[in-house]
Amino acid sequence: MADSRDLTYLTLPLLLSSLLCAGCEEAPQTSATPAEAPPVAVRAMAVQVRPMAARYLTSTRLRAKQRAAVTARTRGVIERFLVEEGQQVPAGAVIVELEQVDQRIELEGARSELLDRKGAWKRNETLYKRGALTEDALRESRLAYHASKQRTARAEVALARTQIKAPFAGQVLLRHADPGARVDDGTPLLDLADVYPLEADVSVPERHIGALQIGQPAFLRGEGELFAAHIARISPAVDTTSGTVKVTLRARHGVRERPGAFVQVAIVTALRSQARVVPRSALVGEGTGWHLFRLRSSVEPSGASPGRGRVERLEVQLGFEDGPWVEVRGDLQPNDLVVTQGAAALAHEGQVVWQPGTPPASDEALTALLRAARGVAPLVSASPARK
Repeated sequence: MADSRDLTYLTLPLLLSSLLCAGCEEAPQTSATPAEAPPVAVRAMAVQVRPMAARYLTSTRLRAKQRAAVTARTRGVIERFLVEEGQQVPAGAVIVELEQVDQRIELEGARSELLDRKGAWKRNETLYKRGALTEDALRESRLAYHASKQRTARAEVALARTQIKAPFAGQVLLRHADPGARVDDGTPLLDLADVYPLEADVSVPERHIGALQIGQPAFLRGEGELFAAHIARISPAVDTTSGTVKVTLRARHGVRERPGAFVQVAIVTALRSQARVVPRSALVGEGTGWHLFRLRSSVEPSGASPGRGRVERLEVQLGFEDGPWVEVRGDLQPNDLVVTQGAAALAHEGQVVWQPGTPPASDEALTALLRAARGVAPLVSASPARK
């Protein structure tokens, strides 16, 4: 009988050989390519080109360019108002009349006296030339004439002051008295304001003043109305208490807002008329950077069938922002398709099925005004977006 150790030596190589052969049969299974992830359903839309602006935002109240309380310049009784609240009046127009009986009587007496004194002076000059009158008597008649002339002038002024005139062209805001009321010198009668154009004062931090200049465009939003304005004045002084500078904005003509209305203010500090923008939803943040996904090798949607393609990840830098739109700088061209919904679930070279996205609602009034702002000079323009 063979020794058991000899059997071990014979069977061990056979076992090793069978194990190696089994490994050879299973090896092709481990080298198979993993199945690709299924396509992700997304929405996509083209890169847009539109005007974008950097703006300093604040709020204030509108005021009239010029406003004054029109007062009585003499004592008397109000006879009538020639204007009503809300009425527009030209400069120099009579707007209130006081009773004039006493003033007219005084003026008639002064003028009559002036004629007498003038005649007496002329007669005395003739007598003086003939030697029939002393020089002192001639001087007295001349002084009497000039005193009467001054009395007449004062009477004319007193009569003129019974007719209160508009100091400037404007709109009647408020009436303070009624006909029949007795007034004194300085009694307020009505408020007059030049409301075309309206103005607004804002306090801008000193650090922003370097970006502002006269004529720079701004926008004011009242109750549902957005309208254009520009910087009319910049104070040369800094308020030491608040560290701000007074900036006066002037609205364009045709504004329907009223003096005293509360408005939101946006001062344009830089403008790009041809900015490349995408919806904010297209951006994916990662650390301190941003990226988005652009479609490439894409098949357009056809009927009910979605489009298909692959996406590539692009790093971008952000520029100006305006509501749902964000300016992007990078390797993007107008009309490039970018993913606007579902971007967070994507990876570079991933497959997608896509449908056209709906552009976010934008402020068309602001867009139109930004285009118009290019006509307001001078305008601080930013350098073009870099690729």
